[in-house]
Amino acid sequence: MKKIVILSVLLSAMFLFSQNAFSVVPPAVPGPNQPPQPQIPTDGNYVVAVLDGKNLTLAEVNYFTPAADLETVKNVANFWINTQLLYDEAVKKAIDKDAKTKFMADNAFKKTIASAYIEQVQKEIKVSDADVKKYYEENK
Repeated sequence: MKKIVILSVLLSAMFLFSQNAFSVVPPAVPGPNQPPQPQIPTDGNYVVAVLDGKNLTLAEVNYFTPAADLETVKNVANFWINTQLLYDEAVKKAIDKDAKTKFMADNAFKKTIASAYIEQVQKEIKVSDADVKKYYEENK
């Protein structure tokens, strides 16, 4: 019972921290006696975090939030690590075998693919102001 309570508290703390993973804090402006902030590498293959042989690259961080500043990169890395740890613990407890969990995971996967498709279609469609005005005039 004590182990379950400790694990629950630990998992709750990790979840609460991950909720703040994407909060954007403006970078502090270095004063005359402060060193400049470290620069973020431009190579997308740069490894930001490693956990159990799995790498999080800067390109993958940019999937979450493009053109991230240093603080955001740190927050995304912490979010990714917490998610990996929670996932691994859930798999150990066979949560991934539960019918509801499998259904919800499958649905989330499909939603991600559908969202990527919508994003791609939106990039391909070009609508001019003249087209919008014409449609408006014809469909008042």
